[in-house]
Amino acid sequence: MDTEEKIGALGKEDETIGEESPFVLNYKNFIKERVTELRLALPNKVSEYQMSYDLGKSSNYIQSISKGAVLPKMTMFLRICEYCHVTPAEFFDENFHNPDTTREIMHCFGSLPSEQAKMILELVKSLVAKNEEGK
Repeated sequence: MDTEEKIGALGKEDETIGEESPFVLNYKNFIKERVTELRLALPNKVSEYQMSYDLGKSSNYIQSISKGAVLPKMTMFLRICEYCHVTPAEFFDENFHNPDTTREIMHCFGSLPSEQAKMILELVKSLVAKNEEGK
């Protein structure tokens, strides 16, 4: 296979998961779990089938990602982020949950006077600390 054929072949299919280093496997596991988490956090909790269809892929595409059988190519990864209303950075942020709610909170928070914003921040810190204690 010449170089041109190799380049063409790379663009045709999503990457299948084979034997990888622990570092790579960790991120592959994170990606499959994160796609499911973000899909279920959408307001209408779309099915794997519906999300696959909406992205223009085969009916079992998202299921294949969620099971860890394949990883999306970069372009499809970006489309998945867009579909789930997250940036790539937010996708990989383990502490970023419920994107639509978080954005609404940030929008409202930004319009508060400084003193009220500080009070809300202290309340949020207190809630986070209580949640951490309960784990």
